[in-house]
Amino acid sequence: MPQIPAWRSERPYRPHRLPFCLFGGPAPGLEGWLALLFLGLFQLGLSYVFYNRAIGHVTALEAILVPIIEPLLNPVWVYLRLGERPGRWAIIGGAVVITTITLRMVLAERKTGETGHRGRQTGSPA
Repeated sequence: MPQIPAWRSERPYRPHRLPFCLFGGPAPGLEGWLALLFLGLFQLGLSYVFYNRAIGHVTALEAILVPIIEPLLNPVWVYLRLGERPGRWAIIGGAVVITTITLRMVLAERKTGETGHRGRQTGSPA
């Protein structure tokens, strides 16, 4: 019997499985969907709520460093937890990105620091 691609199967009423069918992996079971829901609501959603509240109380430099450095440090967290060593190019690339962003933001902060502006602007432009 010839194999039919999953996206052309007799079950078109399951659109939630389409991404998994296109990329060749099996669709998650109930436990997997609950884990995805939990991560979407709490790991991402709640962290963005806190970040949105905090961003008005910090400088631009502090506000940009958190979302830039966090994903770049993921290989470090994996190394510390699982012992998987990041490759040489991953380390070099991360160092270049962190250094460039930090230098750019420090220079921008010095420039805006001279004018006395810190944090978010409020009100309408006059």
